[in-house]
Amino acid sequence: MKKIKRCRYCGKPIDPKRRADTHFCDPSEKAAFHKLDPDERLRRIKLYDSESSVLIYRPEANKPKADNLPPIPQEDNEKPPPLDNVIFLNGPEEKSDLAGIANQNDFNWEEDGQLPDQFIITTITEDNPLYVSINSKLKSCTDNIYKKKFEIAQLENSIKFEKQRNGGAYIYATAAIGAIAANEISKTVQQVPKYTKKKKYYRDSIKRADAIPTEKKTGNIWAMLGGGVLGCFVGSIMKEETKESREADKQKNIQNYRRQISQLNLEISELKKTETELTLKLSDIPKSFTKEIKEINPAYENAIKNRTTKRDPENNLSGNTSDPTKTSFSGSNITSAKNIAGLNPPHLNLDGIWKYFLGTPEINFFAIFYGMSGSGKSHLAMQAAVYLAKRFGRVLYISAEEAFSSTFGMKLRTMGAGDVERLDVSDIRTGEDILKLISNSYNFLIIDSLNTMGITPAIMKLIRAKFKDTAIIGVAQSTKTNLIRGSYEIVHDSDLTAIVSKGVAITDKNRFQEIGREFNIFDVYKKNNSK
Repeated sequence: MKKIKRCRYCGKPIDPKRRADTHFCDPSEKAAFHKLDPDERLRRIKLYDSESSVLIYRPEANKPKADNLPPIPQEDNEKPPPLDNVIFLNGPEEKSDLAGIANQNDFNWEEDGQLPDQFIITTITEDNPLYVSINSKLKSCTDNIYKKKFEIAQLENSIKFEKQRNGGAYIYATAAIGAIAANEISKTVQQVPKYTKKKKYYRDSIKRADAIPTEKKTGNIWAMLGGGVLGCFVGSIMKEETKESREADKQKNIQNYRRQISQLNLEISELKKTETELTLKLSDIPKSFTKEIKEINPAYENAIKNRTTKRDPENNLSGNTSDPTKTSFSGSNITSAKNIAGLNPPHLNLDGIWKYFLGTPEINFFAIFYGMSGSGKSHLAMQAAVYLAKRFGRVLYISAEEAFSSTFGMKLRTMGAGDVERLDVSDIRTGEDILKLISNSYNFLIIDSLNTMGITPAIMKLIRAKFKDTAIIGVAQSTKTNLIRGSYEIVHDSDLTAIVSKGVAITDKNRFQEIGREFNIFDVYKKNNSK
């Protein structure tokens, strides 16, 4: 079994995505560890740093104290132990000649060349979400500091402008107004001919065209100068009259600007503290991390599909064979229908309500219980775990949704799981962990739930290939339209499915008997607890 790193306080596996020098699940357990006696700390360090197997907690009737550690399992066998209450539907067990049954792992490919690797390992690099989040906050903090410094510079320029205000603007403004007004007045002048002694001549002369008033194109420069001087005089008077009010207004504006600058400086100081803290956090967090993804090799699948036998089959299609009775093909993945019809695999001899509900499934059946949140599918899976452990063999219940929480512990107690010796529970969180950490020593594997653990159809095929002699029950979530959430390919690959709604499970697929059988989860639960 692959060595894993475990928490020095509780012994649980540590997430491999965490830092390499991490020795605890979270800071609270680190603090609790340092409160222990030195001898106890040394004992736990030696115990957990030397262990390499996955932690599996076995519920018992007498719950251990908080200070006691969960038991550490010994190395398990490679195959599940023999089952109790197994039956053969076609009479006593007989060994059939199934050398030609299609089992890809038993094929002899030497005649057709070397196959590609069945799986490929791809290493990918992903950005650390925590690093990206903190880096975004740090950038925002730095931008705010620059913005506030720019606002301070603008306010300081406003203070300089206020200090330079001395009323000179009044003089400049009134001088300009006076010059412009005098220029406009001097532009229009009515020109009239000189008076003569003869009035008649005067009357006639005003009728001539040259006696019509005319407008000058330019003003009088002297008039403009006089207007400007008069404006300066008026501006000087206004300057002196408004001196006190002007100074009071100037001081008020300067104080307001300085108050805003002080507030901005305080905000910058807080932002710099935050910037320093974020920079320190960022220095301890890796920018990215790499992980390995195990996938089915497309080249391997294509080789399986495209492979054709090179043997010449014996047949009577062309009439050229000496033995006309030989009409069947021979090959590593082909056998006669008689051999298949003679198969007699072992089945589980269920009884009572479970036989009515599930029938008589094979010992390595694959079932799915799915439903909405709170419908009772986890209760159904837990009841199945207790029943299978009591009657047949070893059961591992993987609780990824609730983990080792108080609610999960309450379910174990109410279901009477503490009295079941062959029932183990685990809190691993991904389908890859099932492949890496769980040994092939259980007769039944219950996964709660497939969605929480991110188990895709490809990963489920790998799990079933590893645990080929183990029955698997998967718990899955459903949509509002009562369809399983995620890929429907898992349903197609299953032997049995049951939809759970409001505490009632109904089989909608069953290869071992007719569908539509109901199982009232909470009624069975009440009957079991009333005994």
